[in-house]
Amino acid sequence: MVNSPSFLGYTRLGAETTASKTDLREQFDFGTPGMKPWSEKDDPLWQRLEGDNQYPDHPGAQALVEEYMARSAELSQKFMHCVSECLSLPPTTFASFKGEMDRLKFIKYPQAPPGSQGVGPHKDSSGLFTFLSQDDTGGLQVLNKNGEWIDAPPVEGSLVVNIQQGLEAITGGVCAATTHRVVAPTTKTRHSIAFFLAVRMDLTTEELRESAAHIVKRIPASDDKKKRAVDVPSEFLSPLYSCFGEAYMRNRILSHPDVGQRWYPELYEKYSQQKLQ
Repeated sequence: MVNSPSFLGYTRLGAETTASKTDLREQFDFGTPGMKPWSEKDDPLWQRLEGDNQYPDHPGAQALVEEYMARSAELSQKFMHCVSECLSLPPTTFASFKGEMDRLKFIKYPQAPPGSQGVGPHKDSSGLFTFLSQDDTGGLQVLNKNGEWIDAPPVEGSLVVNIQQGLEAITGGVCAATTHRVVAPTTKTRHSIAFFLAVRMDLTTEELRESAAHIVKRIPASDDKKKRAVDVPSEFLSPLYSCFGEAYMRNRILSHPDVGQRWYPELYEKYSQQKLQ
């Protein structure tokens, strides 16, 4: 990944951090292929996050990744319509917020000492929903509305669906992003595959205020004050950033410091010292 300004490719074990602590996992990150090349002259810097993939040097790898992404994108669109209807909204309500480049992550968590961090507490930041396929190892935990960590055990033949920061922002925080973590396995290796449905990179805070004012009226208020009291922050809800692309750039740079320091050294220094509001 260090060779990609778009934060795509292979991340070695121990190269990623969450909540300022090293994550004990390795992974491949991919994005929807065929993105428009970034222009230093015409495009904002955050547009560079939508770039070319680095595929494993293995026969059939590229075709497999692209097929998985295409089928996941089709499923996620149907799911998004269903969520809109469940919220008493027209089925296409969230269509205008959909981004261009979805993301896919293949993740391996090796055996580690008890209590080790596979990935620390966080909210997925690249879009609207996450669709997670996991093996039977376990280790995934979510923060419930009472502010307690509970297990999300694997269920054969199912996907775990998380709300991401994009939907949280669009709904004015009413549909709270799923705060979750992975406790590193102690007896065997854990594998998972995560598909992230993208939100528009140019989505501004002004647009969010307008959407929230319209949508929140139709959604019952959530009873999760205890969770919010101990929750991790959401970059997308911070007034520090004018659009989603800026907030997501911060997230990527701090999560992958080796990539951030190579391609965006000034932003790395800035974000390393910056506190979310």
